[in-house]
Amino acid sequence: MAVDLLFGLHFPSHGERGPCVPDIFDILGASTRRRLAKKGGAVSRLRVVLDMLVGILWDQPPIRLDDSAGAEVAWDRAVRSQRERNRAESEYQPITPSLFPKECSLDGTGVVNWSDVLVPELHHALAALKAGDQAPMRAMMTEELPQLVYSFPMFSHSFCETLLGEAEHYEASGMRIQRPNSMNNYGLILNQVGMEHWMSMLQLVVAQPISNLIFPDEGEFLDSHHSFTVRYMVGEDLGLDMHTDDSDVTFNVCLGKPGFTAAGLTFCGVMAKQDHRVFKFKYAHQIGRCVMHLGRQRHGADDISDGCRVNLIIWNRGSAFRQRRAKQTHEYEAESAPPSEACLSFTHDIDYAEYKAVTSKIKGHMTRAWCPPAGKAHTSFASSAIDEEKERGAS
Repeated sequence: MAVDLLFGLHFPSHGERGPCVPDIFDILGASTRRRLAKKGGAVSRLRVVLDMLVGILWDQPPIRLDDSAGAEVAWDRAVRSQRERNRAESEYQPITPSLFPKECSLDGTGVVNWSDVLVPELHHALAALKAGDQAPMRAMMTEELPQLVYSFPMFSHSFCETLLGEAEHYEASGMRIQRPNSMNNYGLILNQVGMEHWMSMLQLVVAQPISNLIFPDEGEFLDSHHSFTVRYMVGEDLGLDMHTDDSDVTFNVCLGKPGFTAAGLTFCGVMAKQDHRVFKFKYAHQIGRCVMHLGRQRHGADDISDGCRVNLIIWNRGSAFRQRRAKQTHEYEAESAPPSEACLSFTHDIDYAEYKAVTSKIKGHMTRAWCPPAGKAHTSFASSAIDEEKERGAS
């Protein structure tokens, strides 16, 4: 099995910053990091990767070196995933081969023609930002929610059609499709179909400098991503429940299709803040335009009324930021007001039924609700929970 993970891997050459190391290192890196920490010395990402690579070369996957629960399952899943990637790269015949490069480069030179991908003003603003001039980039940003949610024109309409066409072509090819998550039944994980290197270059050239400018803490150094498409239309997925993303900075770009109605994004507060479940604003998608926000910003996809909406979503992650944040203490603030109905999540909120009716369609999604933590809900729900407990005790 270990050999399957070696085929097709691309490790960045000297000077590259690209996230071209496969997901297996993120999946099992934590357990390896703990084992190395016991041996002493600094535990850098490079040391973790090299240690795991040595194990692979000796045909000793991390599950044989670590007894953490679930490691074998994670390893087997990663092996199957890599086999699917290898199969996709060798068998799939793309419409646009340039979207499926075999390696990363620092800025896409010789691989990507950014003038065909990006709108001219973004191309100019990125060049100015690289030269130290922030003004053009800040000028093209729309601050949708002060200091938290921004939007800007990103892809040309012609590139939106190209990427959308490629996604549809892959879906019709008969190749195995892994859906983005447990709640989106339509869409593709682009990293799984051979586009990981292209998306990595997009992160390096576009997402990294913009994230560092707007969110200098979370976006200072991005070194991995989960990139995928989602699709909403009548008769399929209509929308998506309120949630936060497993990302540090999220880029969400509408690809099409022209003519869809409704299907916007509802934004609420930031996870663990007192207004976490308080409505902030609704964002209306425009083809080619990107909405950018922190992964911990609560949001949900509104139901579509007509047509079809397909979006590219990039969950940008930075291991350095995550390591810093893991060492910090973050107090979950008690809610200062009742939650807005638009911000309730039937998947995550334990008090959902206190405010909205529970239908048979959503009941099965409520088994893992946890939010808010004990003692952090608004007093209206906390009081009713105490009363219920007293009634049970009296009976």
